[in-house]
Amino acid sequence: MKDDKLATDVLLSALEETTSYDEFLTENKQHLGIDQLTVALRKMSAKLNITPLQAIEAAQIERAYGYQIFNGTRKPSRDKLIKLAIGMGVSIEDANYLLKAVQKLPLYAKSERDSIIIYGLSHALDVDRLNALLIENDHQPL
Repeated sequence: MKDDKLATDVLLSALEETTSYDEFLTENKQHLGIDQLTVALRKMSAKLNITPLQAIEAAQIERAYGYQIFNGTRKPSRDKLIKLAIGMGVSIEDANYLLKAVQKLPLYAKSERDSIIIYGLSHALDVDRLNALLIENDHQPL
């Protein structure tokens, strides 16, 4: 997924040069955090031709909570966002894009738990099958 955010170094420069954080926020809010996640989720669901409800149900996330993630009123945990990525059937690259949008660590292949999640994403495992694999390998399920 193409990143519509400003480059981090551009935002850093703007922060250093601004005289007011409120002014910075007004000019750059669309490039920060949760607003970026809602835009990314909408773009991905449109690209993949999947409705938010389909993604939420496939992710096995409580419906109201899932809609709150999609509309930006809730900031999801890393695991909830990974479940949503699985439910949407996104690539590893897109899953990492979503994680970065809410300042969560991207999936890291040298982490055993993350490597299982990466395997699950790349092999299109559903949430139940991925959780079973995590448990089989003595890791917390999503």
